[in-house]
Amino acid sequence: GANYFMAGGALDGGKILGKYPADLTEDSPLVIEGGIIIPTLSWESIWNGIGEWFGVEGNLDQILPNRRNFNSLHQGKDLFLQEPSPTPSNSPTSLPSSTLMPSARPSTQPSIPPTIVPSLSPTIAASTGPSTQPSITPTSAASIVPSVKTTNAPSDTQCLDSPLNVEISDILRNCNWVKQMTNWRCQKYGIKSHCPITCNSLEECTNDTLKRFQLPDNSFPLRTCRWVSEKLHERCTLPGVRHSCRETCG
Repeated sequence: GANYFMAGGALDGGKILGKYPADLTEDSPLVIEGGIIIPTLSWESIWNGIGEWFGVEGNLDQILPNRRNFNSLHQGKDLFLQEPSPTPSNSPTSLPSSTLMPSARPSTQPSIPPTIVPSLSPTIAASTGPSTQPSITPTSAASIVPSVKTTNAPSDTQCLDSPLNVEISDILRNCNWVKQMTNWRCQKYGIKSHCPITCNSLEECTNDTLKRFQLPDNSFPLRTCRWVSEKLHERCTLPGVRHSCRETCG
């Protein structure tokens, strides 16, 4: 499932189309394996109305070949207050349009707000304030002033999710499964200690996982960091164990 937001002058706004699922647990009829949620409103339903508004009624089956598989299809009048003008205006507007992408050639005057996407080439003069987004490539010179804050948590190179499978509700899962629905799955017991990056729980980066895990050879029984501590030098070298028993293996 997904959410779409529509904005425009002719839009009949202030509406919520479709229904939010009442149950997002694994027992919900709308939740299938892998955390995928079946939408309550088809993708074709919204675009059917948009297509009608653009005047392509006769070609809707061509641009939406699956639309006849759904009973609930929105029409243009359900989404918009008025029909678009059939012909373009004779003269351009007095105000520039807002675009997210840089133009092919530089303008003679700077824009008032900053662009969201960085320019393809650097400017000659330095900007008066810091940018909100990092640059795509590193600068050749060091910054003039140091950063204001330092981070207390270890970097991603020191802190990683455990790659090992753990037992969750009698099923072996890994952090990729947790990533599909973090808001709910990260709240399960021990998951934050096993998947600190996925669950944004950097305070767990120096802690052992609280879950029983399966070794890379898919053997049983499941192991714990206490088992690892009995033969540190031998067992901490097993693939994935050091990122699971972070405190034990150091």
